[in-house]
Amino acid sequence: MAYPMGTQEWKDEFARRREAVVESLRSAVASSSEVVCQPCSSAFTFGWQFEQGHTDYPTQVEGSLDYAFSYIRHMIDQGFMVAVGISTESGRATVYLKAWEDEEPSWPVGFTPVATVYSQPMTVGENQ
Repeated sequence: MAYPMGTQEWKDEFARRREAVVESLRSAVASSSEVVCQPCSSAFTFGWQFEQGHTDYPTQVEGSLDYAFSYIRHMIDQGFMVAVGISTESGRATVYLKAWEDEEPSWPVGFTPVATVYSQPMTVGENQ
């Protein structure tokens, strides 16, 4: 069933999808003793800096899991496609975050994720 954009049902579905990405990341790193998260680039972070100015997240080059959740939520809310790449070694999870509009950027050189989480914004009238 498709919900008209802007209705409460559409907003609820949008939020459910966004939080599914957050929960997928949380689950993927649950067994890690340390988690370090960082954006692949500073692309599209202007709005994040504006909205998260009360935190130091946007000016950090890396951060905690909460840092990643803030990034993911903001980018999805802004309509960007988001991907999370995870690698683990000796109990430490390294998480790379990327956001894009048109062409997906590559992962950093030398980074090979063992797990990925992708999200795409809902299209108008679509909720599957």
